[in-house]
Formats: sequence, C-alpha cells, structure tokens
Amino acid sequence: MAMQYPYLGKESLEEKEKEKLGTEVVKKLTNNYIGDHRTVYMDSFFSDFDLSQYLLQNKMYSVGTCNSNRRFIPTTFKKNSRKRDIGAVYVYHDQMTLVNFKEKKNRNAVNVISTKHIGLQKEEVLPNIVKNYRKYMGGVDRFDQLCGNYTVQRCS
Repeated sequence: MAMQYPYLGKESLEEKEKEKLGTEVVKKLTNNYIGDHRTVYMDSFFSDFDLSQYLLQNKMYSVGTCNSNRRFIPTTFKKNSRKRDIGAVYVYHDQMTLVNFKEKKNRNAVNVISTKHIGLQKEEVLPNIVKNYRKYMGGVDRFDQLCGNYTVQRCS
C-alpha cells in the first residue's frame, strides 16, 4: 500500500535547517519499507547522493535523474554536454552507478544515479539504467498529470 501525506507548507525554521525537503519527503514515505529491498524511482528534485546512500543502508535501492549542477556530478559531465558524442559515460563509486547519457545530437545529456544497477554495464544503445527509469517513472508522470486536475484550495 502506498503512503501519502499532504504538504502544508514549511513547519518551522528548525525543519528547514535539518535536511532538504526532497530528502525528508522520501524518508517519510519509505519509512515503512525499510529492509524490504524495494526500489525508489525519483526525479531530479528528490535524487541526491546522500539520500541514495541512506536508502542503500536501509536495504532499499534508488534510481533517479539529477541535474548537472549537483555537487556529486563529475566536472566531465558538466562541460559541453551538447557538444559531446551520442552515447553513455559511466562512473562507479562503491555501490553506486552514475551514467551520463546523450540520446540525440543537439540535446543535453541526462544524468541518472542508481544503486540498483551496480558494476560494469554492457555497451547498449539505451543503457539499462535509463530503460528502467523511463519504464517506472511513467506512472509517476501520469500521477502528477492526474493530480493537476484537482486542488485543495476552496473557493469562498
């Protein structure tokens, strides 16, 4: 059963200093699944190196896109992603894989961080990490689309 809770705004100043909102949300929503070896798929708002390590320590996996300006992204991924050739570049760290994938010539590359896809990946047109991300994030995108039709605001 999926958990949910409404975001009602910032709770306090101490809350803001504690940890990032995205990290807090993921920890609250996955609290009941610690040790279940489930996989959490996240977009760039939630994905973070520290959060991925936290989930892995609690026997959960994570796959998510991340922006190039994040501190854990190597500088080689940040420079001239439009000019780079089509294909994938992998970086491995402990039990984490980071892939920088460029599918089309005049597009920016996308960064995907994963603790589910460990070790050397075979050379493919579309990396397995990206395939899985697209497969499972489609449901999240559809959910976001459906939620956009409803509001919690009331007319007076």
